[in-house]
Amino acid sequence: MKPFPLALTALLLAGTLLGQSIMMPIPPFSSTYSYSSAVRGFCFQTPVNFTILGLRVPDERSHGKQNVAVYQLSAKPNNTTPQKSQMLFYRTGVASSQIIPCQVSLKAGSWVGVLGACGDTSMMYNSYGTGPYNSRIAGGPQVKLERLWMNVNLISSGGIGAMTAATGSLGRVEVYVQQQDFAKAEDYGEGTTAVPVSGEAPLGMLQFYTTYNYPYTYGFYFQVPCPLTVTAWEVPDESKHGKMNVALYRLQSAPTSSVSVTPVYFKAGVPSGTPHKLQTPVSFKPGEYLGVLGACGPDSQNYLFNSYGSGGPYQAKIGSHQATLYYMRMSTSIVANQGIGTAYGYTTSTYAGRIQLYVKQFVVPAMTTTQPPVVGANAVLRMEANVKDGIAGGVFMGVGRGNLPTPLGTVLVKAPFFAIFPVPGGTGNLEVPIPNAPALLGAGPLDFQGFVLALSNFGLTNGVEWYTGK
Repeated sequence: MKPFPLALTALLLAGTLLGQSIMMPIPPFSSTYSYSSAVRGFCFQTPVNFTILGLRVPDERSHGKQNVAVYQLSAKPNNTTPQKSQMLFYRTGVASSQIIPCQVSLKAGSWVGVLGACGDTSMMYNSYGTGPYNSRIAGGPQVKLERLWMNVNLISSGGIGAMTAATGSLGRVEVYVQQQDFAKAEDYGEGTTAVPVSGEAPLGMLQFYTTYNYPYTYGFYFQVPCPLTVTAWEVPDESKHGKMNVALYRLQSAPTSSVSVTPVYFKAGVPSGTPHKLQTPVSFKPGEYLGVLGACGPDSQNYLFNSYGSGGPYQAKIGSHQATLYYMRMSTSIVANQGIGTAYGYTTSTYAGRIQLYVKQFVVPAMTTTQPPVVGANAVLRMEANVKDGIAGGVFMGVGRGNLPTPLGTVLVKAPFFAIFPVPGGTGNLEVPIPNAPALLGAGPLDFQGFVLALSNFGLTNGVEWYTGK
């Protein structure tokens, strides 16, 4: 069908509203650590290029002055003394009521170190929060903030001293960022219909073999054969521990060797014995790899209770499609690291961790991105009605994700809506010209959802969220 262009003025309006800095989430305040020659902060490895536009140290002691430093390193710091060229930003003695403006660009793949404390040459007041902590860059990629310490006075030392990443409380510094050079498109939520046309079904599991009590976490992965949504999960609790934990991953390729993973869904400490519903179901496209790790526990020694199965690789049914489930593990506890770490997959193993997933095959309206939102190019949304006798359809655009149940389905985009664009019959492409404006680099989120009118039904698609970039 003929593509429908998005009005440039609507997108520019959204870009203007969105092109501001966003503070990276940090943990809540827990205590103040005061010492004359100790400054704390956090570090993380960035998967994308981004820019820091502002910094501020929380001043719970009301000292009145703050001090900050930002570093870019090639590796995770371990008693590392950075060179002056690696310290990209350094300011001391700034009023703690102010956000310190800056323009610090960080490169994808590098380790970013942020140190900050209120105080002066006689005392450093560090704002503590629990670490490690899962944060996000401009609402986009997830990163794990780890404790970073330097046993010097940040002012007297000029910001140069041996620094180390560690576990434990991290120093809280507000970091205001704008993502760059990264065009991101993510499907979220689940399509709905006024008249149900499908139901969820449990994915098959291996036969129970034993309970594996160890500080590792086990599960499985498979290549997704059809559009599907994970709606619920359960970890068998043969040990009768009473609590279960799970991490769900979206993988672009099979983890046939070690691969760094961050969950798209993580939940810990859920009562065992019944399936646990996802508040926002997670959707997967054909060709992607779905990985899941889960166990009950932990016990007083931080061991997990893995329900271990035999008889794999396992052939599971998803509607009329078949998927082969392969063994996957992580050599740490997902509870301790919130599911972030290194995963290993095995195609020949006859064992795997047992987690019961409940999945729904798409027979509801669906939408995805076929061309990403690159500045200066045309992005494309592809909409599929997936209901009989569709007579009309369209896409509405807003800013941010929503979750508003209505008699006609769940609205997944926050109001107000900037514009509504027609997609006749509810199936076809919506072409979105992205202006060639540098101010739109890293702009987001920009959210879309489609709707379908049929002779005897009404449906809403899943949501799609964009961040513009190169």
